[in-house]
Amino acid sequence: MSGTKELDDREGLSELLARIRSNGVRVVIVERADRLARDLLVGEVILNQFRELGVRVIAADGGTELTAGDDDPTRVVIRQVLGAVPHACASAAPRGAARVASRSARGRAKPRRSSASSSCAASPRAANG
Repeated sequence: MSGTKELDDREGLSELLARIRSNGVRVVIVERADRLARDLLVGEVILNQFRELGVRVIAADGGTELTAGDDDPTRVVIRQVLGAVPHACASAAPRGAARVASRSARGRAKPRRSSASSSCAASPRAANG
């Protein structure tokens, strides 16, 4: 499933939902929370579809159940941060790369460390693209 496609245009997601409806799948495991969708709102819509079908979605990297009820505000915040941080880092990466290239061209090869680059450096998506 590609996280960049609009919700209705995701062939893999449509196939997964069809299988869930036909054979009673009750657990879906995703590599990381941000792999379900790159857009936080799309991810929340997808998780709601799974909830309505009685399916649990679990992130393999930390064992977090992404479909846990919205009645716990702390779980909601954690789920949304797990989905949003990689998107923010991916958005910041091109600007950071351009800044480093510009500094290198001027003979200042060492990039400055900013809070955004240091927090995104730990993100698996930032490391793996």
